[in-house]
Amino acid sequence: MRYVPRWERVCVWHGRWLLDADADQPLEHLDVRGVPEVVAAQRRWPGVARRAVRAGVEPERAFALAHVVVARWWEQALYWEQEKVWPWRLHQLAGGSVGADLAWWRIVGRDAAILPEVVAVAQAMLDPAMAELAWRASGGMRPRRGARTTCSVTSRPTMAAR
Repeated sequence: MRYVPRWERVCVWHGRWLLDADADQPLEHLDVRGVPEVVAAQRRWPGVARRAVRAGVEPERAFALAHVVVARWWEQALYWEQEKVWPWRLHQLAGGSVGADLAWWRIVGRDAAILPEVVAVAQAMLDPAMAELAWRASGGMRPRRGARTTCSVTSRPTMAAR
């Protein structure tokens, strides 16, 4: 089993999303051929990663932060039955229908289903105007790791925060 980062999970050649290894997981991959936006997002990621490097940000950190943000949106989707895009993607990833296993598919298919938004959020966070807007909206304060605490605050924006 090969462990790869989420931004390298799509095999464009075979149209598959490689799942995490899990002893209780009967699937090894998801079919993404019916979800072209997932494949397109993976193809866009290298450009976003290059932009991150030019901005002085580790691409892995940009992706991780964007993933956390979008995964939180996924979990906070209070009215899932009113959602249009993500349920449709899950049905496509499940071969057309998740059937009665929506809760299971929401866990198994989440990372593949949200990849387009993760890449878009990472790209937006690297835009200086968007980073400035987010910084001001936060009151000019952003969390950062401290030596003595798990989180402290700084009032100076940096590209690393963007």
